Amino acid sequence: MTLPVLVVGATSGTPHGRHALGRMVADATVRGIPVVGLDTPDALRGAWRPDGLLDVAAVDWHDNAALAAWADERRGRFAGVLTHRERCVLPTALLAGFLGLPGNHPDAVRAMQDKARCRSMLAGAGLPQPRLLRWDEPVETAAHRVVDALGEGPWVVKPRVGMGSAGVLVVERAGGIAAAISRSRAYGEVLVEQYVNGDEFSCEGVFLGGAPRILSLTAKQIDSRCVETGHRIPAGLAPGVRHELEEALTLAFRTLGVAHGLFHVEFWVGDGLTLGELHARPGGDFIHALVEASRPGLGLFGLLLDDLLGRHPIRIPPQMRAAGSQYLTFPSGVLRQVQNWEEATRGLLAAEMLVGPGAVLSPPLSSEGRHAVIVADGDTLADVEKAFQLAIASLRVEIA
Repeated sequence: MTLPVLVVGATSGTPHGRHALGRMVADATVRGIPVVGLDTPDALRGAWRPDGLLDVAAVDWHDNAALAAWADERRGRFAGVLTHRERCVLPTALLAGFLGLPGNHPDAVRAMQDKARCRSMLAGAGLPQPRLLRWDEPVETAAHRVVDALGEGPWVVKPRVGMGSAGVLVVERAGGIAAAISRSRAYGEVLVEQYVNGDEFSCEGVFLGGAPRILSLTAKQIDSRCVETGHRIPAGLAPGVRHELEEALTLAFRTLGVAHGLFHVEFWVGDGLTLGELHARPGGDFIHALVEASRPGLGLFGLLLDDLLGRHPIRIPPQMRAAGSQYLTFPSGVLRQVQNWEEATRGLLAAEMLVGPGAVLSPPLSSEGRHAVIVADGDTLADVEKAFQLAIASLRVEIA
């Protein structure tokens, strides 16, 4: 009998999370690999989880001792451990070690997820990085300290550990630094770093035999509040950028000691190439679906499973199509209804309302505050844009 794989974080409260988990189970099933889901007892009581799981395990993955005790009784029962969630990347690494299975070392994951430490390690390896300042002092002295340490603005104020743009602010003038730090502190320890001039992209890929393999480059749409509002594949970057990125990624991951799983890496292209945050999991916001749609026949999580289980050679279909996601922001006020949603979004890859009637709408301050999402593919990006335009034009949004 084929040993099952263990999926850490097997429930989801987001549309893209549910889609990713469904694709993960589907890719395993087509390969004849059973899937066991693991999540916290509270999550398993109330949250959605995918069909097709062989079993579920209720373990508090926040508790390292609980993970170790659970794994100690189950060594030899699993073929691999994987996740799609940022918060579960470290527990996945810990469980892989406890179970004696391939995976990233927990210390490598901790270094990657600590934005200040990661920046320092990459800069030490010779990779261009924005200068930053950890802020743990009263905000009254912030303006002078930041200018002295980092030079003139703009600057980015962000939590040291976090995701989804929560607590991330761009500050143009020194007079706004103190207020930005106070707001970002609600999410934990604060970093202030130089603003990188250039367009922002992300890179989606997988480790095969310990080496990073780029699958797609993604163009981002970002609003003035640093919230991502759309993604497009392909990104339309010159081939030379991809080559430079491959070299930078290889050095960055070697420096951090990361060599397993899927990856999602943010980067800027301006006067040169600058790496942003690195993640040992697929991109959120339906990016995993865009990667698959752009390469017909690709099972993204299947690549990961094949590598974890040593099923070589691994075939990667060519990138032949375009795909995109668009997050919608409705006018501020109380939402009464959105008419024509089903008709307007019929035929798209995915479409989800993220708010319902009675919701008090305002411009989102993080990814959790967005109002709706639509996902489409086509032969070209022009086809994708046309699909979005037709869908949006058909909607009738009523605000009280």
